[in-house]
Amino acid sequence: MAQAVVVQAVVVQAVVAQAAVAQAAAQAAAQAAAAQRYWWQWRRTTLKTQATLTLTSTSGTQNTPLTLTSSGGSGTGAVTYVVTDAGGAQCTITGSILNAPNAGTCTVTVTKAADGTYAVASSDPTTVTMALAPIIIPVNPPQSVPGA
Repeated sequence: MAQAVVVQAVVVQAVVAQAAVAQAAAQAAAQAAAAQRYWWQWRRTTLKTQATLTLTSTSGTQNTPLTLTSSGGSGTGAVTYVVTDAGGAQCTITGSILNAPNAGTCTVTVTKAADGTYAVASSDPTTVTMALAPIIIPVNPPQSVPGA
């Protein structure tokens, strides 16, 4: 009977130890998550503000690809462009190339990503005007004039 009591005591100690380990692991995970949240909050508030970012390519011609350019911003973050309103020009963007099948306007925003020093920055939505492409009507004189 003494052996059964000893075995039972050892089993109880093992269960208690296992519960203590699980509780310690849960506390450590909670502390790690809190520390990570704090770090991101600290990092977000300590990043510098970028210089004003501006879309500089604001006009083009319909059916002619327009390479988008910008000025300003700070740091090494990637620059991206997005159509925020396709407008009458029905603009689309592929990379940094704006295409518009129609004459008219559309609205574009440029964003420069954050890096280790600067927070993300975006321009104000900027109107891009796409002019009507010139219409060229070829005039081909007749090869021969009948009756001449």
